[in-house]
Amino acid sequence: RQYFEQDMDVVLIDTGHSYEGLCHYYQGQYITYSEDKPITMNPFNFTKVEFNEEKREFLKALIGLLWKGADGILNQIEDTMLSKVIHHYYDAYWNQKISELNFNSFYDFSIHQIAEISGAEVIPFDLETYRFVLKKFYKGGHYASILNQDMEKSLFEAPFIVFEIDAIKEHKILFPITTLIIMDVFLQKMRMKTNRKCLIIEEAWKAIASPMMAGYILYLYKTIRKFRGEAIVVTQELDDIIGNQIVKDSIISNSDC
Repeated sequence: RQYFEQDMDVVLIDTGHSYEGLCHYYQGQYITYSEDKPITMNPFNFTKVEFNEEKREFLKALIGLLWKGADGILNQIEDTMLSKVIHHYYDAYWNQKISELNFNSFYDFSIHQIAEISGAEVIPFDLETYRFVLKKFYKGGHYASILNQDMEKSLFEAPFIVFEIDAIKEHKILFPITTLIIMDVFLQKMRMKTNRKCLIIEEAWKAIASPMMAGYILYLYKTIRKFRGEAIVVTQELDDIIGNQIVKDSIISNSDC
């Protein structure tokens, strides 16, 4: 409340509806997840100007998360392969070989590209598992809408946003994916808006403290202060933070208290 009154953009990820009253009182955007109306985003759709190292790493983390799950880790070959495919995908789009940017077109492109690269380089890659696992996010799949429909554009300008994801907090697939993409929405706001801004991650912390996600948190903590921003994690278990070898030093070093 104090941050909002000081002209600071606040993005809050919550589980438990703790901020519903406060958000409505200040006429903020309160976004909840439900089966009928899931939180949908199209993280693949952005301009050439926005295609930087940060975006490439985000997409690689997202695809790795879809494929391996929150506790999975990409090996060196998989990491390099996804980096190459992402780069080639956007090259193809900007050269008008792909008509639209979304998960559907990336899925089609990546399967063809991975087969081509692994064949040419004679390297092992589990393409069948990749194809099968990611298919549920592709058109006709159970989660087809999640990554193929643009998020509400007004969120970029909204000064107070609460994402309430209590309905999926136990969902091993949707919870970390939704949290990661919300964080990317914040990063774009952080980079492009000139006022102060704050990302508050409530009890959703546990979902993003996995090996697949921790590198992204580390990047956020090291970068956010350069853009007049602040990141806050809220947890009842101190060990959630100090027990995470990847992020603990960065969070402790960048926290005033």
